[in-house]
Amino acid sequence: MSWTWVPVVAFPLLCAFTVWQWLRMDAARRSWPSVTGSEVQKAIRSDDEDGLYKYRANIEYRYEVGQRTYLGHRVGWLDGEGWGSERDASATARRYRSGKVVRVHYDPQAPQRSVLEFSERPLLRTLLVGSLSILVLWVVLEFEMWRA
Repeated sequence: MSWTWVPVVAFPLLCAFTVWQWLRMDAARRSWPSVTGSEVQKAIRSDDEDGLYKYRANIEYRYEVGQRTYLGHRVGWLDGEGWGSERDASATARRYRSGKVVRVHYDPQAPQRSVLEFSERPLLRTLLVGSLSILVLWVVLEFEMWRA
């Protein structure tokens, strides 16, 4: 019996569950209160992972909740993952000029957790690449079985 259908069925279910979880968290996050903050500094950061460079906009901002001052660094939810090109990271950095007043969304349960933007693009890109990888793997496996 061929088990090649398992990834074809399991992967879309996993993607659907992941998207559902993300949408639930995103809905909760979008209800977070916001305050004005100020940008402290920005830079384009690159990390070398096995000869592959990943670029990201490194934006730091300061904001106050109650009587406490916090320093945030997340533009969007998945910032730690970086971007594939310096151009994408530079485009994000250009949206934030030094000294600019920014709108900071923070978690009322943990005010040190904050973001500047709500964006799902990195998640959708990850799901798309993963889905295509599984599909290609399945096609290759089916072709090899057909040839045998």
